[in-house]
Amino acid sequence: MRASDGNYYPGLDHVRALAAFLVFGWHFTHGFNGFPAPFGPGVLPVLAPFNEGHCGVALFMCLSGYLFAKILDGKRVAWHRFYWNRILRLAPLLIVVCAIRGALVSQNQPTELTNYANSLLRGFVEPTWPNGAWSITVEIHFYLLLWIIIPLMRRWPPSLFGFLALGLGTRLLIYAAGGDVAHYAYWTIIGRIDQFVLGIAAWECRDILKGRHVWIGIVGVAYFSFYQWFVSIGGYYATQGNQPVWIAVPTLDAAFFSFLVAYYDNTFAFRRVWYWRLLELIGTASYSIYLLHTFVVFHMAVVVEKYLPGMATWEVAEAASLAAFAIIVPISWLSYRLVEMPFLGFRIKYTLEQRAQSGIARGSSLCAR
Repeated sequence: MRASDGNYYPGLDHVRALAAFLVFGWHFTHGFNGFPAPFGPGVLPVLAPFNEGHCGVALFMCLSGYLFAKILDGKRVAWHRFYWNRILRLAPLLIVVCAIRGALVSQNQPTELTNYANSLLRGFVEPTWPNGAWSITVEIHFYLLLWIIIPLMRRWPPSLFGFLALGLGTRLLIYAAGGDVAHYAYWTIIGRIDQFVLGIAAWECRDILKGRHVWIGIVGVAYFSFYQWFVSIGGYYATQGNQPVWIAVPTLDAAFFSFLVAYYDNTFAFRRVWYWRLLELIGTASYSIYLLHTFVVFHMAVVVEKYLPGMATWEVAEAASLAAFAIIVPISWLSYRLVEMPFLGFRIKYTLEQRAQSGIARGSSLCAR
């Protein structure tokens, strides 16, 4: 999908496609209670991040930080126009999904309709929006911080890491106080700020990360090794509550995925051949995939499991999720064309060239170029 600055970045759509599949595969293989594939290490522990595919949300958020840093680099920003464009991008499909979910609640649990309506109002502050839309709440909080982060970073680039330290420090305090650090790390800006901030930092360090094949290999081995260990102790559902691992999980996700995004976006050129075009199509429809798939993904897993009892093995379930994902993609593309795309034409330009060079442009960036 073209960014609001009119440019198209195919590599970022490829990464969006990966993020969408990670989340879809997580829900298809494990559901909420380890069905059809139980939680725990698979036969191929090297695929542990796919086994714990909730990390796809972190990848989406690193992408947001990276993309906005890329679009806004060296530009003046009309923030009221920026927020208008974000409403046009996110609100139409979000409203449709909330309405469909509300209709389902009204049909199946009419006494819960008032509670559902209240959850929609709370969703601007708390992670209560349905179908994974809780992450849109976190994105909104990031957008509200962005008008502070970008100008402050331009005046003093290292200040960017102050936001990273603030997130880590807050999680440490929650843990020390006996709070539910896992909740705040996963579901709120307190954990997700790491991913946005390191996504921005990755853009600033893109020249250093470009073409670093050995570095990405080393970082990848370290990240996959961490997730092998994380799965071995029970993974996401076994580490809820006041668990110290969640002080670090958002930062580790952010470090790897931000590196990956900057490396991939700046290292490779992509020809317009069918397999890249397919990935670009999936990436373009990734928002619809993300918000729509929870209407059907758990039912799909139940149906497939009847004919493929081997899905009790995670690797078989993950392979089956690829076939289910292929069914979701065209439906999501139709949603993009009919629900999302008509509103994108109303977006307006919100960036102008800087009248004077910023501190970053003068060479005081986070990473020397």
